[in-house]
Amino acid sequence: IEDCQSALAINPTSSKAYGRMGKAYFSASDYNSSVTAYEKALELDPNNATYVEGLRAAKARLAPPAPAGGGAAQQATSNVSDTAAAMT
Repeated sequence: IEDCQSALAINPTSSKAYGRMGKAYFSASDYNSSVTAYEKALELDPNNATYVEGLRAAKARLAPPAPAGGGAAQQATSNVSDTAAAMT
């Protein structure tokens, strides 16, 4: 991260430095900073597939987990309860 910051001090329009910073922050589990760095990299190089994928991955880590108890598991439990109620 420090190397990227040094590179950006010399060349503040280096998409490569921002992209590498995004990867470094991601590796350090700092997903907010990773998103910010990848977004800046994409401002400078909007067609770079590596930056697009890095941004997608970092944003995915920021997304809240799916709520517990929902979906198929809850439906199966509901069906068992309905069957048990019908048998009594």
